Amino acid sequence: MEPSPLEQVPTDPPREKVKAFYLDHLCFAAAEYFAHNPDAAEVLEVKNIELSASAIHKYLADKPHLQQKVADLVDYSPSRWLLTQEIPAIEERRAI
Repeated sequence: MEPSPLEQVPTDPPREKVKAFYLDHLCFAAAEYFAHNPDAAEVLEVKNIELSASAIHKYLADKPHLQQKVADLVDYSPSRWLLTQEIPAIEERRAI
């Protein structure tokens, strides 16, 4: 039996060459942002959440409206993530 996506929450920042999902990247960006701006965490609409990437990931996994708020706050939109995924693929294709 495969673990659920919430049991597979990453504990390290996604690497360049490792396929990672948008929410993984967003949560690491959010954790870094909240480490420097803890008062901004009120956007999560909850007071008792640990501000680690894995805790934020578990909390945001089924809350797209909050994912959007956090993405706006930390300036990490799905379009930006997609671009970071496309650039290495384009460079690899050009090297052929």
